[in-house]
Amino acid sequence: MIYEKIESLIPRALKEKSENLGIYKLIKAELLKYKTGPRNSTAPLTEQEELEVLRGMAKERVDSIEKYTKAARKDLAEIEEKELLVIKSFLPAEPTDKEIQDYYDSLYKFRQENTGRELNLKDDMKPLLEELKKKFPDSPGKKLSGIVLESLKKK
Repeated sequence: MIYEKIESLIPRALKEKSENLGIYKLIKAELLKYKTGPRNSTAPLTEQEELEVLRGMAKERVDSIEKYTKAARKDLAEIEEKELLVIKSFLPAEPTDKEIQDYYDSLYKFRQENTGRELNLKDDMKPLLEELKKKFPDSPGKKLSGIVLESLKKK
């Protein structure tokens, strides 16, 4: 579990005077906040809940990087980028566009064979997108919907 891993990394980072100490503490604090906040439970977080917290933290960093870059604050953007790298090190690897596209193509073909008709944007985008999200929960929704949208427009 991520929480236990973070707890073991904090003392090591303290001894080594690592620059990652701050983000480790921040991750631990966010996990504790989630545990005592929305869940309001003393039970340990599930791995899915921990990943949800980390994905939220990563999304915040990406948004901050964009804003700092637009505001010409390169120094702050670099700090956020370093934090993002540490957070991403705890997240599972995102699938490649090719993996998503290959799975989508098989879904498309399967759905088309089962419905016996040509798939269209109005009736088929939502179910196809839901299946992709089930298979690739760590992928950004914009990326998945872009693949579905582009494919349905072509065909």
